[in-house]
Amino acid sequence: MIRRKSFVAALAALIAIALSSAALAAAPAPAKNVNTATAAELQTVKGVGEKTAAKIIAEREKSGPFASLEDMQSRVRGVGEKTVENFKAAGWVATSPGAPAAPAPAKKGK
Repeated sequence: MIRRKSFVAALAALIAIALSSAALAAAPAPAKNVNTATAAELQTVKGVGEKTAAKIIAEREKSGPFASLEDMQSRVRGVGEKTVENFKAAGWVATSPGAPAAPAPAKKGK
């Protein structure tokens, strides 16, 4: 009887560990941010090579963080619509580190 209780307790512990591991594995990865990414990280996006990554970083350092991926497109020569689509498809964002979320648009009164 004692062996059975020990077995059940051990089995319950293993199930709990397996479930918690599965929950951690299923947690979404944080979005990659063009305002904090290294050149190597930027180059993981389809269509972004060494030169384009360097241009993105140079523009970011010169004029400040990008407000959006479209802002990056307008400011960096060589980043076009398709490249922005590739960034979006790969889960990238353009947010300023530590910046508050953008306010909701004001509603127009009657």
